[in-house]
Order: sequence, then structure tokens, then C-alpha cells
Amino acid sequence: MRNAIVGLFFLIGAFTAVSQTDGKATPINPSGVSIVKDAKEKETEVSEIKKFAHGKREAACFIDMKQISSETFLNGVNPDDIEKTDIKKGDTLIKGRKYHGKIFVTTKLKKPIKWMALSEIKRQFATTKNPETIYMINGKYLEKEEAFYLIDKEYILNAFLLSDVNPYLKDKPIDIVNIITKTKENKHPKIIIRGNEVSETE
Repeated sequence: MRNAIVGLFFLIGAFTAVSQTDGKATPINPSGVSIVKDAKEKETEVSEIKKFAHGKREAACFIDMKQISSETFLNGVNPDDIEKTDIKKGDTLIKGRKYHGKIFVTTKLKKPIKWMALSEIKRQFATTKNPETIYMINGKYLEKEEAFYLIDKEYILNAFLLSDVNPYLKDKPIDIVNIITKTKENKHPKIIIRGNEVSETE
């Protein structure tokens, strides 16, 4: 039953391969300075890191020297908390698993990140008795099993059951939970007024 329902909702995207490696540690910032200095530079940096982290061959990701999955890196970390990023290209073996390079991220945070599993987020934000769950992050269905995903507690904006907003999903034997993070788009959503886009401020 669950596989049939999951099959109806999952949307699998394709990812672009990254460039060839040279075996050296390279700051992602093309200027050679890995500290993010402005919003535009940060946006470019994060985009390049995402391509490297989740290409056809996955890179090993580390945040404040703690290894995390690329899914957690791409979905569960606030880009505004990143102070410095460095990439080491070249294949590497970690605990018997082969990775295509390493990404090291240093945050500006003064204390360790409090990681939350998706099931923890569901328990905190949603009231339900259904044991089966499909998760979404910012309106997109997960591409891997939920165990691959952790989210920084401080990066969570909200979470809700789709059945709370879609009557068709009520009384179904499975929950669909949408987790909303504090992206720029979610914190400052655009509203449409007579065909014109307006950025809604907090």
C-alpha cells in the first residue's frame, strides 16, 4: 500500500555531473577567499557547492568537522550560517564508502547544531495517529529514504500535514508532512497584486 502511494507522489529529478578533479584543496570562491562577503557572492557559492555535493558521484559533506549526508547539507542547513567553505577534489574512501571529493563547511554558530530527524519534526508539529508517513521539504518530495535527512532545529520555520489543507487527503492511511525551512523565499514570500509581484516583509 505504502509503495503504491509513494509512487503517486514522488518526483525524481536529474542532477548534473561536476567537473573533473585535480586532487587539491580549493576554496569555492573563485577569488581564493572562502569567507562569504555579500549576498550575491553567497548565493553563487551555495549554488556551486550544491552542484558538487549532489552530482552523479556524491561528495562527502562535513559541517564543523561533523560528517552529514549530502541530503542534509542541501536541505537542512541555513546558508546564512555558513562562514567558510572549502572543497577537496578527488575520490576518497570513508568507512568503506567511496565519495567524489569532500566539502568542509565552517559555520558562524557559537554552539553545536541541534539536528532533528524528520520523525522528530512530525511529532513536534503535527498531531496524527498514522504510523506511515511521506515527507516533503519546502513542497518537494524526498528523493531518498527519510533516514538520510536531518534538519537544523533553528532552520525550521513550520511543518504541517497536507490533510489539514487538502480535504481529499483526510482519512487516508498515510500522512504527508510538509516541512518548511527558513529560506529567503519562505521568510519573505511574494504576493501578487493585480499582476505585480510584491515581496511581503515580516
